[in-house]
Amino acid sequence: MRPLQVGVIGCGSISTVAHIPLLTKMKGVRISAIADPDPHRLDVAHRLARGASRHQSIDDLLNGSNVDALIIASPTAVHASNAIAAFQSGVHVYLEKPVAASMDDALAVVDACRESGKVGAIGHNFRFNPVFARLASLIRDGSIHNIRHFESEFVVPHPAESSWRRSAENGGGALLDLATHHIDLVRFLSDSEITSVSATIESRVTDEDYVVLDLVLDSGCSARVTVAFGGAFVDRIAVDAQSGRVEADRSRSHLLPFPSRLLHIAKKLRSPMNEPSFERSLELFVDSILSGREFHPNLDDGLASLEIALAARNSAASGLPISMGSCKLGQNE
Repeated sequence: MRPLQVGVIGCGSISTVAHIPLLTKMKGVRISAIADPDPHRLDVAHRLARGASRHQSIDDLLNGSNVDALIIASPTAVHASNAIAAFQSGVHVYLEKPVAASMDDALAVVDACRESGKVGAIGHNFRFNPVFARLASLIRDGSIHNIRHFESEFVVPHPAESSWRRSAENGGGALLDLATHHIDLVRFLSDSEITSVSATIESRVTDEDYVVLDLVLDSGCSARVTVAFGGAFVDRIAVDAQSGRVEADRSRSHLLPFPSRLLHIAKKLRSPMNEPSFERSLELFVDSILSGREFHPNLDDGLASLEIALAARNSAASGLPISMGSCKLGQNE
C-alpha cells in the first residue's frame, strides 16, 4: 500500500522537535517534502527527513512535489495563505494554531476547507495531553460535577530575540500563541461555549506578553485564563466544582497515576520539549485521512478560540466586556 505522502512547511523548533521526528516513525506515512525560506532551518529539517524534497515556499512545494497532506507550522501571519493554497490544491491540512491572525483570514481558511472536502485539523493538541485528558475524563464520568469556575495559567519564557512570536504584527504575542490553547481547553473541558470575555492585555517586554481573560460560559460557570511570556514554564488548570477543587498540572504531570507520572517526568527531564499530545494529535489526523472519521479539534474549534482571543483584544482596548456569538463546538471522538 502506498504510504501517505506528507509535506511540512515551516521548519522551526516545533517541526524539528515534534512533527518531523514523530511522522518519520509513523507507519504508513512518508515525509515527502519540506519547505522553509530559511536555508539553515531547511538543512536541519532535511537531516531528519532524508529523502524529502526541499522547497522555499508553499507554491514551490505544492507544484514541485506530490503530497496528500500538509503540516503547516509557519508563522501565524502566513497561516491563512498557506492553508488556502493547500486546500485549493486538494491537500489535507494540519494547521498549527491559531487559524490566522484575523477573523476574515480565518473564515477564508474554513471556507476553503469546506469547498475542498479535505480534512482540516487545528493544532490544539493539548486536549490529548494525558494530564488534561484525565481531567476531561473525570468531568465526563461525573467525578467532577456542578462546575463553578475554571482557573488556568500558562507561562513560558520570552521567545528569542529573532522570533516572530515577539511581534503582534506577525501574529505573535501570548494572546494568540498561548491563550488560544487554554481558551480551547476551557471550551473542551466545559463542553460549553463562551458568551462573553473581559480582558487585560499588557506589553511588558514584547507585544501582548501578559494577558488575563475573564470568561463567562453558557453553562453558567466562569473561567479566568492567565498567560504570559517571561518566567519559568507553568501550564495548569484548576476546576472548582461542588465536588471540590481539582488541579491538572502539565508542568508537573499532576493528576496522572503514580507510575505514569514518574515516566512522564523522566521523559520531560531528558527532553524539556517532550509533549506526548503531539503524537496523539498527528496519529488522529492521519487516521482521519485514511478512515474518513471526523477529526476534532477541527478548524471550527480553531475559529472559536481565535474569535474569543480577538474579542479579548477589543475588550482590553475598550475596558468593556465583549459578548460573543455562538460558535460550533467540536468534541473529541
